[in-house]
Amino acid sequence: MMSIDQPGAWQWRGLGGGHATMVSVEFDRQLDRISLWLEEWTHQQRCDILEGLLVRSGYSQLQFLWTVLQPALHRDFMYSSKKEFPLLSFPPVSTYKSREIKIKLIQHRQDDYFRENSAHFRYLDEVKGASREPKMTNFDTLEMMNREKPTEFEKSSHAGLGLLPTIGKNKRPDKTSHSQGNIPMGLRTAEPLRDSWEFIKSAPATLRFIEMPVRRHIQNERSPRDRLRAEIRQMLGDGKPQNPRTEHYDFKATSAPPLEQNWNTTTPMLALKEKKKFRLSRKDDGNKKEKKKILKKQDVVVPSDLPQEAWDLFHWYADLWDDVQRNEFLHKVVLKLDPRQHYFISSYLAVKQYRDFISLLPEPLALKILSYLSPAELLVASSVCRTWQRLANHNELWKSKCDEVTLEIPVSSNPLWKKVFRDNLFLKNNWSSGNCRVIEVKGHSQRVLSLTFEGRRLATGSADKSIKIWDLRNGHLIQTLRGHAKGVWCLSFFTKNLLVSGSYDGTLKVWNLKQGTTVRTMFGHEGPIYCMVRKDNIVVTGSQDRTAKVWDISRCLLLKSLAGHSAPIFAVDMDEEGKLAITGSADRSVKIWDLQAGKCKKTIWVSPTTSIMSVSYSQGFIACSYGEVICLYKLEGASLIKTFEEHQKRIECLELRITDPVKLEGVMVSAGKDGEVKYWDISHHKSCHSFKHGEKEVTCIHFDNLRIASASADQRIKIWDFNV
Repeated sequence: MMSIDQPGAWQWRGLGGGHATMVSVEFDRQLDRISLWLEEWTHQQRCDILEGLLVRSGYSQLQFLWTVLQPALHRDFMYSSKKEFPLLSFPPVSTYKSREIKIKLIQHRQDDYFRENSAHFRYLDEVKGASREPKMTNFDTLEMMNREKPTEFEKSSHAGLGLLPTIGKNKRPDKTSHSQGNIPMGLRTAEPLRDSWEFIKSAPATLRFIEMPVRRHIQNERSPRDRLRAEIRQMLGDGKPQNPRTEHYDFKATSAPPLEQNWNTTTPMLALKEKKKFRLSRKDDGNKKEKKKILKKQDVVVPSDLPQEAWDLFHWYADLWDDVQRNEFLHKVVLKLDPRQHYFISSYLAVKQYRDFISLLPEPLALKILSYLSPAELLVASSVCRTWQRLANHNELWKSKCDEVTLEIPVSSNPLWKKVFRDNLFLKNNWSSGNCRVIEVKGHSQRVLSLTFEGRRLATGSADKSIKIWDLRNGHLIQTLRGHAKGVWCLSFFTKNLLVSGSYDGTLKVWNLKQGTTVRTMFGHEGPIYCMVRKDNIVVTGSQDRTAKVWDISRCLLLKSLAGHSAPIFAVDMDEEGKLAITGSADRSVKIWDLQAGKCKKTIWVSPTTSIMSVSYSQGFIACSYGEVICLYKLEGASLIKTFEEHQKRIECLELRITDPVKLEGVMVSAGKDGEVKYWDISHHKSCHSFKHGEKEVTCIHFDNLRIASASADQRIKIWDFNV
């Protein structure tokens, strides 16, 4: 028989089997000792030691183990492992990928076959519990002893690799009997074992670490495996063991001899350095208090009752080996483990890989991370678990989301920001789709000439000389104001309880809504007042007398009179700062006035033939109408931007609201004698929505971010509420 030291014999070396160096020889010695220790460690000790190695591993090692142990998640592994170890269930581990595949199968109706229930591990304690073998009852023990045939794992161990399976401390061979039936379970075979070198020589190179020969540098150390092999040969009738050193070996020895006696196998300098490190580590590991300090410092949770060899392994793995050595060690040790440890590693890595870090982080940090998600992604995240739902619904998180958009709904003093964001989003979608709730009210005895609303109240003025206040939410009448001698053509809320009205009788009145009475009546125009606009305390009115007058409504004082039109003024508006006034007249022109100086700055001749019936200003742009045409002008330069022609009859009123003057984005609402109320996006030439008010003409409109209100000559008032 060829000796392992003879030329031509296979020589196993670490670091890929390259030429021996000082580092590789020492690494080989350490691997040899680990191979012997693994034979003595029980399954539970192996799992505890593997956990200690995993928490000391880097990304490269974890990625390697996750890749090579992927077959452990396959169902064939589960069935074969349950056959070898019936006390464990080996359920397949549920991962994101497996759940995604299952959903796809269900969607394609291909999930019509039996599937084993998966184990969804969230915590490491669950992994340890699934990998821990339960205590056997008497019935289980009897069933295990009655098994006559060797398992598949044992067959592969003997026939394919010449292996001795892992023997625990409670599975020693019986020395008193040589019969086949008295050999412990897992060691029975049909023919005597061949010499170990023959098995090693015929085994694949990647698996030789499982049963490698004892090399020269540790041949003076006693191995319990040699003792066990000799006793098995005696029981099989092969006579004396081949290695006489094992005849006097004490099997009760707890571990291999101290490593310090073999430090002289390396060079003196390297031996002195490594020997000093090793003695220091052994001294620290021998002190229980120092162990606790080390564990606390490294944040590693490892059972404190591990054998001394485990702490030596941790020291080598974490302090002495580089990534190449760690990867080679893991590559070889995986082959040494049985399916129970494979399942433990794969389950442990599954939990580590899909760890719920959001739940583990402090709340401010978790909210900071979630703030980078979009609102739609936050809704998905809230369905993960209760903790994620609580964090994803946090009020401060949704407040930051509301700050990123333009809110068009009113916000209360103590809002729920998620509800605010949701209602704001629904509102935008409703405006785009035209989805709204229509409220229709009727109470005036003659045609309605004017309307306005603010907050929850709607005010309407009619040719019947009355003003009515309505509840916007349900259309209920709140109160009726009487005092004008003729029809009310224009209205504006000054404060919560003060209302300003202009009438065909040429007067301007201020009403106290709490008392339902007139507070002030102002005279100045010599003809009917057709239009009015207010910005803060300043009110501008347009009249049949071809003038526009500027009032300080807080003092009920006439400030200026703007004269320049040659015909009645039917429409008036102001800029956002209250410095400019825009008037439209029956003389077919639009004039821009400087309110401070009281002079006309510019005149735009809009219509070639008919009167200007309505004017609206917003952020540097003017919209005005004549006949069935709407014109959009830019104030700077008084240039025509575009026209809108869709109404079938004369347009009576319109309102413009620019949202982005640079990109020319905004909306507009118009109504006319055709009974149509149209909602426009000014970036398009066609209207977005068209609402039919009635058969008769629409006399007035008003809209804001939530709703459109219109009134017609048939005394009906309609409210299109988009905040639903």
